[in-house]
Amino acid sequence: MAQDGKDKRDYNLNEEQKIIKYLDHTADIQLHAWGDPLEEAFEQCALAMFAYMTDTGTVELLQTVEVEAEGDDLQSLPFHFLDEWLYKLIANEFFIPQEVKVLSIDQRNFKLRSIGNRSRGNNIQQFLPNQSLKNTSK
Repeated sequence: MAQDGKDKRDYNLNEEQKIIKYLDHTADIQLHAWGDPLEEAFEQCALAMFAYMTDTGTVELLQTVEVEAEGDDLQSLPFHFLDEWLYKLIANEFFIPQEVKVLSIDQRNFKLRSIGNRSRGNNIQQFLPNQSLKNTSK
């Protein structure tokens, strides 16, 4: 993704640089992601969710879309954020973001704005060979 003058984060991470972890859970999976600053943790969590379902490096980049999320508190914001991205996958002409960038986090009002490169395929099974997620939970 294009970086503006203020943002010094490297968005071209290789597999060794990604800071995500999958943990077994009785119902589904747990996604653990971290980063500094907080925006990076949210970005990594979204990428972890999609990478669990497919190889995000194989999707074709078509355009950029924006996703906004709002939580009741800072702890609920990640779930609303992931739900909004999952909604984009399921309800809006199947697509998977190859990259996600958090533009802003309002920690006072628990709002978040993000963008992702939109990709689309004709055959959903081609792009979701691993697992599918139906919702997020705390």
